[in-house]
Amino acid sequence: MYVIDESTIWPSLGRNGTTVRIRVLSDNGVTAQIQIEDCGVHARQGQVHTVPADAVRRR
Repeated sequence: MYVIDESTIWPSLGRNGTTVRIRVLSDNGVTAQIQIEDCGVHARQGQVHTVPADAVRRR
């Protein structure tokens, strides 16, 4: 299972986000396209975002 901190998607949240499960759709080593698999404070299931690849963690 892969996870990401919501603050990676929305840096203005500071530490007011949570960790959400994601599905990695693509990863070129620099950026990753991810799909949210559950809900967080701001993230909703099904949303697709592009984030730095090193922000994706395996849990």
